[in-house]
Amino acid sequence: MLLVACLRQGLRLARDHRLTDLGWLTDAAHVYTDDSIWEPLAPAGTRAGGDGGQDATASGAGGDGTGLETPADALAELLTAIDRRQHEHRARTAERITAVLDTGLLDGELTALALYYRAKAHKDLGRTGASRDGMRQVADAGGRLAPKARRGLANLDRISGDFPTALAAVPTLGWKGRHHRVAGDIHWPHANLDQAIAAFEAARAEAEQHDAAGERAIIQIRLALATAFADPVRADDELDLAHQLLAPLDQRATTLLAHIAALVKDAGDTGSDVPGRSHRLRREVTDAGLPWADRIPGDRPHLPPRRPRRTPEPRRPHRPAPHPHHERRLRLLHRHRRRHGQPPPPAPPHRPLARRPRTCTRPPAHSRHRPPHPHEPFALTPDRFTRSSRLWQAHSRAKKRISVRRGPCP
Repeated sequence: MLLVACLRQGLRLARDHRLTDLGWLTDAAHVYTDDSIWEPLAPAGTRAGGDGGQDATASGAGGDGTGLETPADALAELLTAIDRRQHEHRARTAERITAVLDTGLLDGELTALALYYRAKAHKDLGRTGASRDGMRQVADAGGRLAPKARRGLANLDRISGDFPTALAAVPTLGWKGRHHRVAGDIHWPHANLDQAIAAFEAARAEAEQHDAAGERAIIQIRLALATAFADPVRADDELDLAHQLLAPLDQRATTLLAHIAALVKDAGDTGSDVPGRSHRLRREVTDAGLPWADRIPGDRPHLPPRRPRRTPEPRRPHRPAPHPHHERRLRLLHRHRRRHGQPPPPAPPHRPLARRPRTCTRPPAHSRHRPPHPHEPFALTPDRFTRSSRLWQAHSRAKKRISVRRGPCP
């Protein structure tokens, strides 16, 4: 790529001549980061020592920030850290960019570039507070990265659950803030799949209009993910196109999202080995330092194992309560059979039931004439009725029958 070749040569010359004004290299760095292609600026393992013709696009101290002497060294280390985040843990990326910022060798625009990508690394790591501070600092400063920082703030609002605020910020983003992509990311988690697909299609058309190959691949993966929920058949075609667009690029996070979309599409298919694929994908996500992709379909290590279903115990037979006049009818039946010389009726079969022991509700002898409980069936006392009255006699007989039926108190 011509831009990458110019950056390599320009950074080498700026380091050799110890230039303080990087000039066109600042614009080239912004163009390099805009399209998200991430072609490496230097072969792996090269250093900035300048010995033996080695490339001067990586720091001489292995990325820890020591040994950076010129603004060119700092810019080379910054761009290398941004590029290497596709292959390193996001925590390592944040450390390298912080080391570059601590040197103080970058000017205002390049400092905003470092702050923005460190805030993105914090967002990927789940450090929303630190990410929000960095994004707000870049957005308040203005400049060419302000639309991207406002997009980052909208994404942080979406992640924290403030969807109305995130949705209200979409019209203010424009193409530079990837407004259609942000709208689609808000709609598909709410199952508004038609609106999400329409937003991603508009974003893809806009990326094609601006000839942004990296952005088009990012949008294509999101479109495949939304169609995987709505139309798995169409998702096959969208995923094929997404893999074609990703082939010449180096976008690890987007590739992992493509694998997640494939898992969603194949969910429920017993022949697709969804559990095994999800376990392998989880290891890759952990190595990349991307907690936002931690919820992978088919993998539920955070849930306890399902308990076996207990066999329900057989229900005990229920004996209905006797009729209130059952005993009187039984006595009349016995008397009738005796008068007519017939044998008594057979006794009902004995069916013992497991019952809980009843507690005696009768008061002790010394408090037998206490005031009646409001729920007792016969709330009559000698204070209101004499013992010679018929109502009191009926009350006494009813209490005797109840005591006989319940049995003696324990």
